[in-house]
Order: sequence, then C-alpha cells, then structure tokens
Amino acid sequence: MKMFFTITLEKYLILNSKIIMRFYANFYYLVAFENKL
Repeated sequence: MKMFFTITLEKYLILNSKIIMRFYANFYYLVAFENKL
C-alpha cells in the first residue's frame, strides 16, 4: 500500500512539474515579448 502511494505521488509530482514548467515558460515568453515592445 505504501509502495503504491509513493508511485502515485511520484507520478502526480512529475505531472505537476511538467504543467508548472509549461506555464512558467509561457509566462516568461510573454514577459520577454512585452519587453521587446
């Protein structure tokens, strides 16, 4: 049970990190684009 929980938690964290990185990349791109203008 503990092993299952750990694997699920790892998958959840990996998924969240991908979403956060994508959001951060989009945000950074928008800021850079506005600075060019």
